[in-house]
Amino acid sequence: MSYVTVFEFGHSLHPWSVPAFGFIFIGAATVIILVGRWRPPRSWDEKLFGWPMLIFAVFWTLIAFTTIFVGYWRLSRVYQQEAYKIVEGRVENFDPIGGSKKSECFTVSGERFCDSSFWSSAAFNEIASRGGPIREGIAVRIAHHDGAILRLEVQADSVIPEAERSARAKAEDQRIRRDIEQMAEKMPLFKPMSLGFAFAMTLVALYWNYDWRHYVEYWMGRPPPFRPVVTWGFRAAFLAFFLITADQLITVIGQYRYSATELGLALVAGLAALVIAFFQDRSGRAKVRQRRAATNADAG
Repeated sequence: MSYVTVFEFGHSLHPWSVPAFGFIFIGAATVIILVGRWRPPRSWDEKLFGWPMLIFAVFWTLIAFTTIFVGYWRLSRVYQQEAYKIVEGRVENFDPIGGSKKSECFTVSGERFCDSSFWSSAAFNEIASRGGPIREGIAVRIAHHDGAILRLEVQADSVIPEAERSARAKAEDQRIRRDIEQMAEKMPLFKPMSLGFAFAMTLVALYWNYDWRHYVEYWMGRPPPFRPVVTWGFRAAFLAFFLITADQLITVIGQYRYSATELGLALVAGLAALVIAFFQDRSGRAKVRQRRAATNADAG
């Protein structure tokens, strides 16, 4: 029987994406700390947000990286030394993911395997609903160790075409979207609050980009001039904030269907958030004027 290898251990970078996210929060915390040190006097942002965020991000990243690395290193040694077992036969008792069930299970010649896309692993974990190759009755040959699939070979005439794999992944995304919609239906305020908050934050981010000079001065805690790297760093952060909030707004708009009542509640929630942002902005502008007055008084 002719087989085609559809998965082999070590050819995927997916597991490393989990600890990689930690570096984003490490970078954000570092920026908060540095800005706090540049602002006279030392900013409370640094103590209240910067250091706790940095400590948590470093701890979380180390734990995630260590856990994944130890598992990867163990499976890598097994695979390199060919200390795995091989089972061959047809897929039986195929039980796909569905409802509250988060893993996909099946047996081959009496050996039971379970995998899921909900956890990161260097072993095979591509579920059928997202285009994975496993389905009832197909012939497979599996190299495995302690339930982890290190190499998966599928009968040549059973390989799923790429177009079908993409269609399955799209259908799974639609299923997840329906589940989210059903969850939102059980929380009447979830949809309008999400829409209103996303709308308000997008407008706030847009205004930050429009009046960027004021907000750079506010966050730096002193009047200009500033070094170009500081100015452009803040402008890049403001632009990223706007793009993220605009993307979230578009996602929320397209994700649900809204009734007239929900749109009204979203408008109220958005206006409430904008009112809070307005008064915070006024307070920030007052602080900037006070700093300028103090600076001019010292210069005089």
